[in-house]
Amino acid sequence: MAASALLVALVTGTLLTTSAQASGSVTCTAGAGSLGMSWTGETHVFQYEAFVQNSAGDSSSQIVAWRSASGTASVTFSSLSTGTYTVWVVKQTTDGSWIKFGETTCTVTQAAAPTTTVATTPTTTTTTPEEDSPGSLSCSTTASSITVTASLNEPAASTATAWETFVEHSTGYPRVGQLTSLQDIDFDGDGVIDSPAGGLSTTFSDLAQGSWNITGFVNVPDTSPRPELTSTSCTVAGGL
Repeated sequence: MAASALLVALVTGTLLTTSAQASGSVTCTAGAGSLGMSWTGETHVFQYEAFVQNSAGDSSSQIVAWRSASGTASVTFSSLSTGTYTVWVVKQTTDGSWIKFGETTCTVTQAAAPTTTVATTPTTTTTTPEEDSPGSLSCSTTASSITVTASLNEPAASTATAWETFVEHSTGYPRVGQLTSLQDIDFDGDGVIDSPAGGLSTTFSDLAQGSWNITGFVNVPDTSPRPELTSTSCTVAGGL
């Protein structure tokens, strides 16, 4: 069962060129397979999220943490195909508001130089369950997704009615979750498992690069608060 999330990542790129602009506007500069954006930073902003979207509707974004009193915020998206992209920025103010501004278009006319890639297998991370934990979480990643799998211990394995997992970017935003029913899964050991879609695994797709913290809970009848699964973390390479 997949759940879409806003794409976010810590910014590591630098802008191709920069220029002064009025607050609220965005300057966009295209290069070979890349697209740079810049805008004037504001004192009351906690962080910015820059978005690019191609004509097919595929989008990507990056988060820019902002603590400066003034200056120019910038970000670069790379490995883009040729075409016209709609770009915009959303700012999160210190009072928690999200405000979109600076929507414009930018055209990438030259693709990035081809590179030689080596096929890789998904990376899987597992964590040893904590003592008295109802189970643990493991995760595997591809370029822009995380698949989370829950392993339940007894008695949770026989009594749990649902499990819920969350993935949260290391910056604290976004945090998205998925609840999966376990009422149709047979845990009595007779070898017959009738699982709903997703079962004990769920995939979060369209995630941006960076470290993601993985947490989860199980719903057990007459048990409050919900038992918490042993958490883990995974790193996403990212990409549009």
